[in-house]
Amino acid sequence: MSYGFLALNDDNDVLISSDTKNLHFAGKATKPNTAAFSFTNHGQHQELHYSITFPNRTSIPVPFFTIPHGMVGIAGVTGVNSGSSSKTWTIKIIKSGLIQSTGGNNDFMPEVYVFTDPTAIPTSGTHGFQVFNSDGSVSFDSRLRPLTVTHIGSALQPANPLSSSSAVTLSGNECADINNNAFTPTQYNIASFGAANDDDWPRTGGGTEGAFTPMYHYNALPQVQREISFAVTSSNCTGIGIYGECIGYSESTTSQSTYWCFYRGGIGHHHRSNGNKMRVAWIPCQSGCHWVTSTNALFLALFGPGNSSASGGAWPYTDETINLTAQNVLVANHSFYD
Repeated sequence: MSYGFLALNDDNDVLISSDTKNLHFAGKATKPNTAAFSFTNHGQHQELHYSITFPNRTSIPVPFFTIPHGMVGIAGVTGVNSGSSSKTWTIKIIKSGLIQSTGGNNDFMPEVYVFTDPTAIPTSGTHGFQVFNSDGSVSFDSRLRPLTVTHIGSALQPANPLSSSSAVTLSGNECADINNNAFTPTQYNIASFGAANDDDWPRTGGGTEGAFTPMYHYNALPQVQREISFAVTSSNCTGIGIYGECIGYSESTTSQSTYWCFYRGGIGHHHRSNGNKMRVAWIPCQSGCHWVTSTNALFLALFGPGNSSASGGAWPYTDETINLTAQNVLVANHSFYD
């Protein structure tokens, strides 16, 4: 090509290219004091909103999150948003389980490291190496800290968050058991992220003796929904004959309740591995129930006041896997940017 620069490694992977936006470290996003949204049923879920400010609106943040030692649960990025005019970006991360308040030894809230193109990052110093692309903007600047990806893996959730043994019986009467925990996910897959052994996994300083320091870029795009319906029928009679038959006003009521839960994908550390094995599972994000009740009434088994029906609650999504596509996971060493 007539302009630019291209650098490859021994495996022919692209290291620097003027045809791409090379990502550089922009800073750590500001942690929230509390969760923006909490969901307490089915294993619990919390949505965390982090923030970072750029000097322009054209550069888009690419977030990597840590999984703190002792954090129970899995996590994923659901999106980044700057609103209609703000240069401050909101980074949304969901995680299963509870979080403690920020600060101290009990802070299990992920840290978020943000990368973007070099045009949004202040530079200092007069020596270094820059690469420009075709429109004259900088695509690489050695004075900044470029993103170094150490491992790339693929994460695929199981098709069903639940096992057959997790089935329960709920009330069919107008969603009486709306505050249930019947949809707590129990199934997960194990993914290996290319490391031959634990010593190959990111550590403090990049050596083989320091503490494990991986961070992950993972988009929580997989989505699935599960539902289950229960029905109950009751009968009333105002007069009973000598043979046990209803000779007065009779009424039969049938109520059906459909309970449902909506999930998104996440990743977390496998509890049996200190290194490259990850747990790929589901985060419960929303649940609800919809009910329908119908009544049939007769008088003297001949004359009927008629039928009636009622409904309420929230309709579920279709009971199927909405999006079950393997997502790439990028792994980097956050100790390089601390």
